[in-house]
Amino acid sequence: MSIGYAGGKFGTESRKRRGSFRTLWLAWRVRDDEELSADDAASTLFRFFRSKHVADLKLFAKLAFILLSLHVSLVVTYALSLPIAHLIANPGVHHSHTDLFEHAVDVLFTRVFPSLFTYVGPAITIYGAIVAWSYLSASKRLGIVDLFACEISTLCRVGTIFDIGKIYVEMYNKGDAAEKHVAAKHAASSQSFVSQEEYFPVFDHNSSDLESLEALVVESITEYYTYMKAARDLLRKLASIEASHIATPDSTAKVDTWHQTVADLIYVLFLGYESGRKAIIDLTEFEPTRAEHTIVILLTELVCYSFLCEFLKHDKVRFSRLQLRQSGYESIVPALIKDVNHKYEGSQGIYWAPAKRTVTELKDRYDAAMVTLKGCIAQQQAIGAATRNVSVTMSRDGTPTSMAEPGSTIVLEVQVQDVGPGPRYYKWTSDSAKIVATDAASATVKLPPGPGETVAFVEIIDDNGGLLSGSIAVPLQTAPDSA
Repeated sequence: MSIGYAGGKFGTESRKRRGSFRTLWLAWRVRDDEELSADDAASTLFRFFRSKHVADLKLFAKLAFILLSLHVSLVVTYALSLPIAHLIANPGVHHSHTDLFEHAVDVLFTRVFPSLFTYVGPAITIYGAIVAWSYLSASKRLGIVDLFACEISTLCRVGTIFDIGKIYVEMYNKGDAAEKHVAAKHAASSQSFVSQEEYFPVFDHNSSDLESLEALVVESITEYYTYMKAARDLLRKLASIEASHIATPDSTAKVDTWHQTVADLIYVLFLGYESGRKAIIDLTEFEPTRAEHTIVILLTELVCYSFLCEFLKHDKVRFSRLQLRQSGYESIVPALIKDVNHKYEGSQGIYWAPAKRTVTELKDRYDAAMVTLKGCIAQQQAIGAATRNVSVTMSRDGTPTSMAEPGSTIVLEVQVQDVGPGPRYYKWTSDSAKIVATDAASATVKLPPGPGETVAFVEIIDDNGGLLSGSIAVPLQTAPDSA
């Protein structure tokens, strides 16, 4: 017994090589990976019969065996047809069992074996060539599958080891402008150093071999590399932004270019890890290895997801796209945790140990992401409820009016039906009119003297962070046409 590294798992296991006949027996008999060792599951011969990636090639090999069997059957039937017909027509020719045995041996050596040699011998060469081609093609394809699975899982693992999801989220939220600028410079310089090497050697040199894989697998692989290359470009862009252009925490400005670039970087990183997880699930067929790699990717993916839910909660389009992932995570993560905990207690626990050691952190990050998502959804629902219960009135000298004269002074008042406890805060602005406003539901507006359109803007904020913004176009009276 020795300590080995098999299928991405450390543990004690015999490294004795399995025989080809035993591997064939396992390929025929075993129904799930629970009964397999890492060596068995990694065998090319075993995977030729069981891998979904070579189903078409396996079909060719099976058809070759079936056709060869039919070919042999037809030749044997042809060789025995005349002796059998002669025996039926002359049932009394052979009176004893000895005569029948001698006649059968004679037929076997004079008709069956010569016919098999003449008609089946060349066919075996043809069918054997088909089977050999299928096996060699399958071996090459499985090699490509393993190369891409190894590169994607390794790159994702490196990111999770350094916890780049948390690093970029903290870069966005913490530190002053100088610290943020230094952090961006450091990240970009490290990335540019790596990019001078072949950062994606498998993809760069074997992308043409992807055509042999299924469309959905190719899509996930291509998406992963595209997003990761985009992340490198965003890091270089981030480093080029001057520290003076980074907004301070107390700034009233909207999201500046630096913070928006960091958010874009986290978004692209999230999409890359999501695509990488889908690719790993498709490419890796040994269940313990697939589970462990999936958990490693989810640790970073969920951190990015949690940040994006909070950052994009007011973006209806992109937040709705993020919200679509909720059902996927709710079906994948709890089932994955349950599966790892259960199978770690089984006979193959040696292979499930790395996954078992990370499920606690996975659960914590999953719970945090779901709490953030549901909080953002609740805020949106509160905003939606407020939107459905808002009315605006306009008055002049205390008298309600539906139209105002240019140059006059009016009062605009927003009425919001109470949808929850807590105070509300109001902010009034206008590009064309002069507004005398305090933090109140009403504002005094001095209209310009000209006939141009006047629009007033109001933002309503509650203690829960809900934001309702709207605009009000003031209807103006026009002088009647002179006769």
